[in-house]
Amino acid sequence: MLTQEIKELMRRDGIYANRIEIMPQDVTTFHAHEHVELVYIAQGQGTHRIGEEFFRVKKGDLALVNYGVPHQVTATQGKLVVYNFLFTPEYLDAAMKETHDFCDMNHHFLLGNFYRRGFEKCIRVAADGAENACVRTLY
Repeated sequence: MLTQEIKELMRRDGIYANRIEIMPQDVTTFHAHEHVELVYIAQGQGTHRIGEEFFRVKKGDLALVNYGVPHQVTATQGKLVVYNFLFTPEYLDAAMKETHDFCDMNHHFLLGNFYRRGFEKCIRVAADGAENACVRTLY
């Protein structure tokens, strides 16, 4: 859940990034956002519930969660370190201010060539080796 301060930053800047540590005993909320969220698993293993689907996650996994789609990350063993990158469509392009769906952004930019099946809830990618190091460095 986002604090009021973070919500204000999102309204003002359209972008926010954080790092969280989740232990198996931690209870995380099943929640949705008024923005798109890129979730990167930096360490550990866990489960990422996106909508009504459950995905096992591990170091190097990425998920792009669409606007308004409920999700929840939990640790299954040991510490799970998660980096979140939150952004609004207008952060990418002011013309997309009223956009509430990543599909629209997908078609607006060239990501349609990257992910051709369409996009409803999330895009999931596993990054290993050099790709994982690159993503981690970006975060």
